[in-house]
Amino acid sequence: MTSLYEDDNPWLVVRSDAEMLEDGYQKMLEDARGSEVEARVLSEQKVIERKARKALRQFEEQESFGDEEAGFEIDEDDMEEADESSLRAILKDSVCGSRLYREAIMWAKETVAWAREAYPSAQDPEGRLYAVALHASVVPTKVRFAQDEEEMEDVYATELAGLEYRLARDYLKATLRSLRMLSPAFPEAQWFYAQGCLLNEQLLQVERKNETSRSFRLRHL
Repeated sequence: MTSLYEDDNPWLVVRSDAEMLEDGYQKMLEDARGSEVEARVLSEQKVIERKARKALRQFEEQESFGDEEAGFEIDEDDMEEADESSLRAILKDSVCGSRLYREAIMWAKETVAWAREAYPSAQDPEGRLYAVALHASVVPTKVRFAQDEEEMEDVYATELAGLEYRLARDYLKATLRSLRMLSPAFPEAQWFYAQGCLLNEQLLQVERKNETSRSFRLRHL
């Protein structure tokens, strides 16, 4: 994927785009019509998050942490609390996002803007445009959560980072499924789908790298 931003100073643009995505996501929730298709999309997000919490609980049950790592133990509600945190707070102490994060922001911003504009008037009985707008909005947030955890450099944080990267890909794949189904009726969806596939490849590479780091740390506990 071609980057929109120069490496020297992307901060202001990235932060502005992140705030726009967060505000747009909240507005979509507030403006929800209460339709069956919107309820289904929101249910999809709950399923994705529950799957992540289940994986985290399984990791906690399988691995034992010594006194040194005890301070990193969290309860199962922490993932939900993190999801409710403001994206502004996450970015507050950052100088700039990584290239992967900026690519995720770029793709999400354009994809969400298109889907939100098309959704109100389009013939979309299955709510695919709504799903695209809602799911794509979350992808950069999960990437940022993962990168924040990676900075901690301990086995528990590495596990959380991997979990967040998988969540980013889960939301991305949910978006891509809807974009693929929209492509016959919406030519623009084909471009967003292609760019999303490139982003998925980048996320997969990072996820594999994280898994290697996780395995190494577990062997040296």
